[in-house]
Amino acid sequence: IYAVESLANEAIWFKLNEAKTIAAKTSIEALMADDKFAKELKDECLTMVYRLLFLFYAEAREDLEILPTKDATYKKGYSLDMLRDLEFVHLGTDSSKDGQFFSISLWKLFDYLHNGVKTSNGFQMKSLDSPLFDNTELTHLEGVQFRNIVLQQIIKRLSLSDPGKGKSRGRISYGNLGINQLGSVYESLLAFSGF
Repeated sequence: IYAVESLANEAIWFKLNEAKTIAAKTSIEALMADDKFAKELKDECLTMVYRLLFLFYAEAREDLEILPTKDATYKKGYSLDMLRDLEFVHLGTDSSKDGQFFSISLWKLFDYLHNGVKTSNGFQMKSLDSPLFDNTELTHLEGVQFRNIVLQQIIKRLSLSDPGKGKSRGRISYGNLGINQLGSVYESLLAFSGF
């Protein structure tokens, strides 16, 4: 729920900050009061969260060969695991907090998963036959770049277990989750309605 709300709030923040005129800001603010818009934005943010959950799972299950997890270019340049390695990096300056490295990396990965890619240096990724990664389906999130500080927190919360009493946080092992468990998480999120 935290991830869905954070993405939605960030999308609205981004659009308001990108609006060039008072009329554009007023139009966005009017849209925010529309229940239909709120539901559509929630659904798009839910899609983003499910994309992340799918990637955590697919990267943890190399045996499924969904992603080129053994390819060094993928590991160091595009993988969600690479972003997970940055979950504890201190973002001490405004430019690092407000930067868009996480966002740009994720949008590029989503595009590659939908369309596939083959580069001149031999890196390739096959497209997935799924509407999940079709960025054109995300009309309200089109063009939105999320700040590093927001995506870092979302990835951290989706990556690490909540510390129990007297325990420390540990990485969630998505490879041990079954498809039914992931589906159940998704279904429970579908019932969530933000405000």
